[in-house]
Amino acid sequence: MATEPLTILVANEPRAYREALAGALAALRPDLRVELFAPDALDAALDLPRHPVVVCSRLTPRVEERACAWIVLYPQHESVALVRGPDGHRVVPDPDLDDVLRAVRAAAGACGAEAPSTVGTATR
Repeated sequence: MATEPLTILVANEPRAYREALAGALAALRPDLRVELFAPDALDAALDLPRHPVVVCSRLTPRVEERACAWIVLYPQHESVALVRGPDGHRVVPDPDLDDVLRAVRAAAGACGAEAPSTVGTATR
């Protein structure tokens, strides 16, 4: 019986960034399931039994409770990404796409998905 792929829920603002990030993740990490949500629909998506990795713009108690790991991009319009995985919290100043992809790769690995050795950054 094959295991279900780890899910990445992408619910950051603005919409164009959300769509671009989800597209990059889907192309670079075909081993993961990437789902897009409007930020106001994210909490309801976390009612499912799985514990996904979440990329969002606003951290809610539901995300903190249900996500295996989370990445908050530009909270309160600050030029940082807040990353929390099973191994703790960290702050990434002035994040670019490669920083976000590295954070997703690390979070996915910590949550049970192996990172392929040849994909996972935008510059490869």
